[in-house]
Amino acid sequence: MRNTQNPHIVDVTGAVSFSTGPAPAPLVSPLNSSFSDQMHSIAGALNRIHSGRVQIETFDSLSNMADILQGIMSDCRPHAYAR
Repeated sequence: MRNTQNPHIVDVTGAVSFSTGPAPAPLVSPLNSSFSDQMHSIAGALNRIHSGRVQIETFDSLSNMADILQGIMSDCRPHAYAR
């Protein structure tokens, strides 16, 4: 039924947040029209505490988002595994 409920993805914009060490990555709902600005502001505050560990990558297309996720998966390592 998905093909009748959501037949075409027309536009994708957003932001991916992640941290390169033990620090929280900000999450703001995209229902908030200023979510990207809020995420960058929160990351700035956290980076003053955590020495630049929090990263925000914004995207304006599905292919741009795929590039960001591929980069994270190939370049980053988990800080610790949960058991």
